[in-house]
Amino acid sequence: SKKVKSAKIASAKQGNFLGCYAPYGYWKSPENKHKLIIDEEAVEIVRRIFQMRADGVSVGKIAAKLNEEKITPPRDYYYKKKGKPNPRRNVHNWTDGGVKHILVNEVYIGHMVQFKSGSVSYKNKKQIQKPKETWIKCENTHEPVIDIEIWNKVADMWQTKKASQRKRKAGYLPIFTGIL
Repeated sequence: SKKVKSAKIASAKQGNFLGCYAPYGYWKSPENKHKLIIDEEAVEIVRRIFQMRADGVSVGKIAAKLNEEKITPPRDYYYKKKGKPNPRRNVHNWTDGGVKHILVNEVYIGHMVQFKSGSVSYKNKKQIQKPKETWIKCENTHEPVIDIEIWNKVADMWQTKKASQRKRKAGYLPIFTGIL
């Protein structure tokens, strides 16, 4: 088990994709399942989501707009392309969490970040979030679909939102907000 774990960590450090499902907007390469290639159909939706968020549209409104236009959500899209019904869920809609997951995923700027979560032990299957220092990040491992300018603009919006939430809870803005 230690050898398998160390082999997976070594593979992740080389920039290989180790996940079961490719992120929305990508497919696993048929030649090498550890490499990602762009899905031209879904990537347009991803670009649109980022552009809408950069224009100031809230995550909830983005999800509502995608549902209103009857755009297939990521998991349903995957199974539709495979020619199978989705066995995992009954709700076939975009959600706020699904849109946010796309907006914070660095895979869209060409970086591979893995080992963000894991189980406590092989006996306890409960998933826990790992500290950011333990994540394995490899930059420029595949073709990006989002410009770095749009990514930075969206990331700044998350930081601004966090700062305003802190202000509302405490009643004032701490002097080191945005610095630390």
